[in-house]
Amino acid sequence: MRKNLLIYMELISSVFGVFNIPNLKETGYVQDGDILLGGIFRVHDYSEKAPCSDRIRSSKSFQYFEAMVYAIKQLNTERKILPNITLGFAILDDCNRDQTALARCLRFVPPASCCKDCKESSITNNPYHEISGVISGTNSQNTLTAATFLEVFKIPMVGAVSTSESLSDKDKYSYFMRVVPSDKYQAQVIVDILLLHNWTYVSAVNSEGGYGEIGMRAVLELARENGICIAYSRQLSKARGNIEYVETVQNLAKQKNARVVVMFVQGSDGTGIIRVAKSMGLSQRFIWITSDGVNAASDLVGLEDAAERAQGFSNYFESITPSNNRDPWLSELWLREFNCDPLMQACPYRMTDIPDYSPYSKTALFSDTVKTFAYGIKSVVKEKCPEAVGHRLQLRECLRGGELLAAMRNVSFFGSYGLVRFDENGDADGKYQIEQLQKDQNGKRFVASVGIWDKFRKVLDITEPLYWNFNYTIGSESNIPESVCSKPCNPGEYALQQELKCCWLCKKCRENERVLNGTGCELCPVLTWPDENTFDVCVTIDATYLQFNQPLPLVVLVLCIIGIIWCWIVLFVYFQNWKERLIKATSRELSMITMFGVIINYVTAICIVAKPHSGNCYISRIGFHVGLAVCYGPLLSKTSRIHRIFESAKRGKQKPSFISNKAVIVFAVILIAFQGVVTSITTALYPPNALLRMPVETKRYVEQLCDLPLKGLIPPLAYNVLLLVSCAAYAFKCRNFPENFNESKYIFASVSTTVFLWSAFVPTYFTAFYAEHKALLLALVLVLNSIVLTLSFYAPKVYALYYVDEDKLIINNMTSIGGGGGSGGGRLSSKVAPEK
Repeated sequence: MRKNLLIYMELISSVFGVFNIPNLKETGYVQDGDILLGGIFRVHDYSEKAPCSDRIRSSKSFQYFEAMVYAIKQLNTERKILPNITLGFAILDDCNRDQTALARCLRFVPPASCCKDCKESSITNNPYHEISGVISGTNSQNTLTAATFLEVFKIPMVGAVSTSESLSDKDKYSYFMRVVPSDKYQAQVIVDILLLHNWTYVSAVNSEGGYGEIGMRAVLELARENGICIAYSRQLSKARGNIEYVETVQNLAKQKNARVVVMFVQGSDGTGIIRVAKSMGLSQRFIWITSDGVNAASDLVGLEDAAERAQGFSNYFESITPSNNRDPWLSELWLREFNCDPLMQACPYRMTDIPDYSPYSKTALFSDTVKTFAYGIKSVVKEKCPEAVGHRLQLRECLRGGELLAAMRNVSFFGSYGLVRFDENGDADGKYQIEQLQKDQNGKRFVASVGIWDKFRKVLDITEPLYWNFNYTIGSESNIPESVCSKPCNPGEYALQQELKCCWLCKKCRENERVLNGTGCELCPVLTWPDENTFDVCVTIDATYLQFNQPLPLVVLVLCIIGIIWCWIVLFVYFQNWKERLIKATSRELSMITMFGVIINYVTAICIVAKPHSGNCYISRIGFHVGLAVCYGPLLSKTSRIHRIFESAKRGKQKPSFISNKAVIVFAVILIAFQGVVTSITTALYPPNALLRMPVETKRYVEQLCDLPLKGLIPPLAYNVLLLVSCAAYAFKCRNFPENFNESKYIFASVSTTVFLWSAFVPTYFTAFYAEHKALLLALVLVLNSIVLTLSFYAPKVYALYYVDEDKLIINNMTSIGGGGGSGGGRLSSKVAPEK
């Protein structure tokens, strides 16, 4: 509203004469010349209640416009670019206020009442300064206001450090140029720095006004495009000052994971924020990325236009005093810094005596703005009005309109950072220097140049190492501090997205689930498990099976080998003593059949604990059923024969039928053959096969096993149980027969033990969960049965053959009742003990 009012006042001024603003001093730093260049700079501080404050700014502000003065004096002295033309200047104070900047622009526009004589009057006595162009100061908001106004009067304006992106809009600011890139590229540099260090969760602070608002808007837009999230954002108003700085730092501290703070601020705001953070002990909590240069803070990375100080400017500036310079504001600076008024007394101080004095690196940019005008003036005068040289009024008239602007747009020269040239928007192709505040070995702070960003190449080059403060969280292995909302999820976890793109919660998938695209879980197929390294693919689980290097399978193998060796020893002994009475009395043919059954059991046990494959599975299935039948078929035949003989003798009947050796052998073979038929049929109908099984889907365990279908297992198993039970029944009935008569008691003991084992085995086997447990149970029961049989029937006979005198033994045997030949001939003896 106030801007519109001032523009309206200017229109009134153009009609009725010079317009004056109350309480606004008309002080200016002026030097006459053939051609005048205007300058609008911040000399006094901002005031909310008045057009200008009485407080003078620091010596840094003086370096801005003194650099312009120095460049003009150098051109006038060297006479290389404009050999016959002298440049002058008229520098005014905008008091860091855009309304005041607009008021100062009024002094660059002639009032309507001003005539030709007025234009020729002394510029030092007239509020109107007939300038050919204006050089802007450091405040982009003030520059925006001034450029808008000056465009109406076709007065070109060149900025040295005004970087607001809005100034590139030629529809609004067609008469504005600058020797630095716009904030659009400064924002790109900031985002490139964030991306380089993988800082994806940051806070943002900007100053009020065109510079801070537009610059931060560009940063936020680029951050969003590159997946960078903003944890906290704050715009600083000009009025609140330190109170707002405190609030801002407190809110920044609440963002625990956002260590990086991007500041697109005016220098005073940046200094204020960092000062408050330091007073609260939080300055080292943050990494400051600032667009406005490096200030007093640790872990601060700043951007500067890649320009050097104007050559010779340091000596010039450090030598000026109120007594040797026409600068009207030096007296105020001396009074503020040294409490010495040069108007009242001698003040023997220099610029270097000011406590906070430090050379400013951008002064050469003001030299580039002056050269831009100089080369443009040279081109216009040469092409349009060479005869005006030496005639001030004609020169100034020649430079009116758009010719000077067009000529300046086409100039190119070597400036502070190399070749200066302008694009279609009037912005120079420049570079940004990346700087960091570091400490040397003595703890002294210094500004280190660590990299460069070239607008032409749009590439960030970090040329020197950056050093970080590690009082807080240390980042990755490269020692880069972290500033992320959420860290990458660990293997086996998926990200549960939160409101911000950079923030998520990590949730763990179940053990048998793989991570699907990092956003969910998917159940792995049976027999597979998530990869242990990535958890994003399912891999086949290595099958588990019994191996002979394991304790229990090794025990089974050793027992089986010993058992087989023992069986062959017994067979050898039997065949060697085939005609001995002791061997003949044991139904040797049936004993041999039973011994082969024992061997089958041992071999089957080995196959059961071996690695499952098709061959093993068939051997295990057939050997288990047939082996037991081969063992217990002859025993049933033998016990049945004994029982029928004694029952017949008790009743006084004739001998029973089918009790000869041939008959009992045939009967035993029939029992075994029947089991062979049953096993063959069930095996054909329900064949065994080696397969993989995952007993528990939520456990990483796959077993390789022989699948023995229950339907194929029950019939032959039931038949073997029937044999065993029948044998046990006959053995029980024969328990009171004469001692050691045809091994009846040994048979009873063996069968009883076997029944006990099978009573424990059957329920345990069918309730066992894991295949390897079932295999071990099956193998062990076969081994134990075989051991019982060999110890019960064969060990006593072998012992007796070698260690008992045959003459001392009375062999109980069937004689006359047997009737047939073979080992059963003779009479029935009732003697039950050896001779004494």
